[in-house]
Amino acid sequence: MAAFLLCFVLCGACLPGRGLAAALDEVEKCSLELSYVVDEDRAMEGVEFRLYRVAEITDAMTFRLLEEYRKYQVTASDWLARAMTLSGYVARDQILPTTAGLTDGEGRVSFSQLEKGLYLIVGDARSLDGYVYTPTPFLLSLPYTADGRSWEADVVTYAKYGRRSTGGGDSTDPETVSYRVLKVWEDRGHEEERPERVTVELLRDGQVYDSVELNQGNNWRHDWTGLDAGGNWQVAERESKGYSVSVSQGGITFVITNSYLERGPETPPAENREELPPEEEDITDWKPPLSGWEEELPPSEEEELEDEEPPLARLPQTGQLWWPVPLLAMGGAALLLLGIARRRRWSGEDEE
Repeated sequence: MAAFLLCFVLCGACLPGRGLAAALDEVEKCSLELSYVVDEDRAMEGVEFRLYRVAEITDAMTFRLLEEYRKYQVTASDWLARAMTLSGYVARDQILPTTAGLTDGEGRVSFSQLEKGLYLIVGDARSLDGYVYTPTPFLLSLPYTADGRSWEADVVTYAKYGRRSTGGGDSTDPETVSYRVLKVWEDRGHEEERPERVTVELLRDGQVYDSVELNQGNNWRHDWTGLDAGGNWQVAERESKGYSVSVSQGGITFVITNSYLERGPETPPAENREELPPEEEDITDWKPPLSGWEEELPPSEEEELEDEEPPLARLPQTGQLWWPVPLLAMGGAALLLLGIARRRRWSGEDEE
């Protein structure tokens, strides 16, 4: 019986979901202190960071995108790509941030009185001594939980970044840069659903610099050359109906992946789809990752500066399957009791 009760105690300890939701209700406002230091000890002063509240935290401990961001159909499998994809859209569409601030002489910027939710954090690029430093966009939950049992309303973190030569200073590299965009389709069995062409926009410092059409004729790719190396370059695709989008970057190559969204059995034929919109997969809920910052950045042809510790190594431990825990615990307890009973019976038979 002692073993049986112990199993139930352990079972209760492994079910933080309800307790975590209750603790979330107790959080009223959040704060964030962000530090931006490059080359190990150089504080970046006067860099603007913008916070966009893109999702709310639901009672089921998932993130539900706010109405303004649902149209972008972002379903990247990793959170770095989600942040990069969203950052391109908010720049292109000039979405106003929830709040913004400049770093001080120590490279720090603080935000207070923040609503609970999932935030996209974007910083400006800065040219310095022949290099351009670009903060890596990232998504952060406020409040934050490290153990899945309690919330931290006041969060301290730092920004990761990439560095690229712009020429000048001690650098002998040219003052121009080239970029490439490559389209990838994930729609096996639904190739006939693909649009014949898609439009991709190249952004410079948040403004549309150029737009190109990708199609089968150019192998769904395009190269830009002679671009200003001091600019912050991004890409954003005009949305394709029936497909989600994910943008990732490896060196000078932007990879835009479109994934087919499964539809219900009553979806109309392709030629009639404009009249009756399809019931697309619900992608407004994002389940938090088990480890949001442990994945590595894609291989880069540019110089990557990695920090010793990733910021907030894990986003909230939610979206996990906890319901099997009590069943497994009870099953283990039952097997334990059965084993004890059989051992006693065998001991009695031996005595006889």
